[in-house]
Amino acid sequence: MIQYNLLNLPDQIQFTEGHKNMYTYDASGRKLEAVNYTVHNIINVPINTISTLPSNPSDYTKLTTDYVGNMIYENGSLKQILLPEGYYQGGVYYYYLKDHLGTNRLVINSSGAVIEKSHYYPSGMRFSPESTSNSAALPYRYNGKELEAMNGLNQYDYGARRRGAGLPIWTAVDPLAEKYYSISPYVYCAGNPINAIDPDGEDFVITIQRNDKNEITGITFSATVYIKGDGASKERASELNSLAKETFKSKESNGVTIGFNVNYEYSKDKTLGDLEVGKGQNLLTFTNDKVDRKNNKDSHVEADEGFGADRGVIYNKNGNSNYDVMHETMHFMGFDDRYNQNTGAPDNGYRNDIMGRNGAFDISPNHYSNMYRYVNKMTEVQQDKYLKQIYSLLPPKVYRNKYSNNIPVSLFIDKR
Repeated sequence: MIQYNLLNLPDQIQFTEGHKNMYTYDASGRKLEAVNYTVHNIINVPINTISTLPSNPSDYTKLTTDYVGNMIYENGSLKQILLPEGYYQGGVYYYYLKDHLGTNRLVINSSGAVIEKSHYYPSGMRFSPESTSNSAALPYRYNGKELEAMNGLNQYDYGARRRGAGLPIWTAVDPLAEKYYSISPYVYCAGNPINAIDPDGEDFVITIQRNDKNEITGITFSATVYIKGDGASKERASELNSLAKETFKSKESNGVTIGFNVNYEYSKDKTLGDLEVGKGQNLLTFTNDKVDRKNNKDSHVEADEGFGADRGVIYNKNGNSNYDVMHETMHFMGFDDRYNQNTGAPDNGYRNDIMGRNGAFDISPNHYSNMYRYVNKMTEVQQDKYLKQIYSLLPPKVYRNKYSNNIPVSLFIDKR
């Protein structure tokens, strides 16, 4: 049985064998202490029951773990000091070698000896592990998250919630479930754990995939588009999400898989000021007003002052503006128009492209090639292994004026 606190975090976990884990958090939900009781004799506790511990302390083992900043204490004694690239324990420095998901695949001590080597399923379960007797000192594994294995729990602690190592699902409802109403509140990383991570149990982020030679094998671009106004609704957002799967397809360019992660959400009262900067969030307003149509020239996107938050207006045309929505979404991701503003004729190589303004729900191979070249030439990408989240390196107005060759979403590189 699991007993939750007001933050929907477990404060007691009762095992049917009689073992028990208990937790203490601060007001923000940060874990301060974990106390594990392991009974020496099986008790057989009924399901949905919190039992009392044996009266004799010799009948169980108690392990208290305190988290003080980056220091971890066990039963009052300092065990580990967590560091950006590993940890310090027993007078020895240990270093991590991580993969594109931030998973600790290799642990090396300061003498250069390999302490642990691990491979993982997308769920986070290890297979083919190689380790020495010292590997038990490593609690941080998949995605760099702490694996709580005491008493057979085997759950990764992501902060806002936890998930089991055997299945890519959460044990509690997404605290942002209303934001992602089209996705199950228990699904991990929107069902894509191979190239996406969830840093805190709330919002997932996008990564660049690399092989063991540190070569880029996959790139994903993301946008969340909030819709409101005339003709906007949850049903319309669902319709657009279905259409987006057909429009924003993954394709290979230069041996690299280029993909999109586009999500539409209905929000009646959201304003540009509500958008979280650096999260790839955008606002699209539908209107049936003919004055708006004249002033806005049917549809357009404006870059707001600052990074990564754009707004757009679409003349709804009796609700039949799905093409405009897809077209404007491409603008949100940094793509420019590919047609002659005077004649309306598509640019060379973009005749059947959604930015060619000809009604085609397709993305030209030239776009994928441009996306690859842009990311591949970025010094920051070449120097860093991990892409933490979609972000703008330059204000949208600047990079759209500076670059003329279809610059896609700018990227924020995690300086690890």
